[in-house]
Amino acid sequence: MTANTHAHQTEASSTRTTPAALSPVEASPEVFTTKSQCPECNQYIPTIDVSEAVCPDCQIDIGDPLSRTGQPWYDAEERQSRKQTARRVSPLFTDKGIGTHGNLKDRAWTKDRTTSEYRLGYALGELRRIGSNFELSEPTLESAALLYREAYRKGLIEGRCIDGFTAASLLIAVRQSSLKMPVSRKEIQRISRASDKQFRTARTVLEQRLELEVPPMHPEDFLPKATSELNSPRVIEQCARKLLRAKKADSEFRGTSPRTLAAAAIYAAYDVVDCEDTVTLAEVSDILDVSTTTISSNKSQLTEYEHVW
Repeated sequence: MTANTHAHQTEASSTRTTPAALSPVEASPEVFTTKSQCPECNQYIPTIDVSEAVCPDCQIDIGDPLSRTGQPWYDAEERQSRKQTARRVSPLFTDKGIGTHGNLKDRAWTKDRTTSEYRLGYALGELRRIGSNFELSEPTLESAALLYREAYRKGLIEGRCIDGFTAASLLIAVRQSSLKMPVSRKEIQRISRASDKQFRTARTVLEQRLELEVPPMHPEDFLPKATSELNSPRVIEQCARKLLRAKKADSEFRGTSPRTLAAAAIYAAYDVVDCEDTVTLAEVSDILDVSTTTISSNKSQLTEYEHVW
């Protein structure tokens, strides 16, 4: 045997791979692939004759393994510090939002809900439906959902109308909000499925049994939205606000709804301010949903304070 032949055999034996050196993927009798690797615990998931790959330990549905061909943009060390999360917990959903992702356990949970959970889901759905009509913010809707859950936990809704408590919870949340949204009881009741009596009963129960202080609405709360829809200049809103403040300082607003006073103040401001653009009484009536006769009768009470402008 020559020296060259001996060296060739030595080199071939050093590069031969032993069974112990095989990777887990190559040594496994089943078919595994890096495309079906769990992103949480990094173990390989069997993908034989299944349409979805689910980690048995983490219960994470990683979807169809054949569709995951891309490589993560972060390295292995950074992967350990990252966690996959769903949307934040929210009281606006029956399961508080933890079942909105593709977890198989959550899918089974939605099929086994009790009657009380179905009723809660209906009430929270009504909150979202009514709130979408007024474009209410999510924190306001969540406050209404927490209020409804508190009333349900104390048994205040038992034997009473769910729609009434849904509408009443939303009204109280709007009134207690710091955003000063111009949403009245009549507007919520018009969209709600509860009757006037059911609405009033639910509101009374919530205020008395939960000891809630519901602040009243103010005419100034209606001015920004109304003047915006009327395309009124900024000076009209400023003048209407001053007229209302002068009226309130002289005498309290009693016997007149805030919406009516806001409509009268806007219409009176056009008479006080020297403005090129004008609006008709019918336009103000349509925007604020107040009759033209009511606006005209209250306008004179505000034009008396034109000296403040």
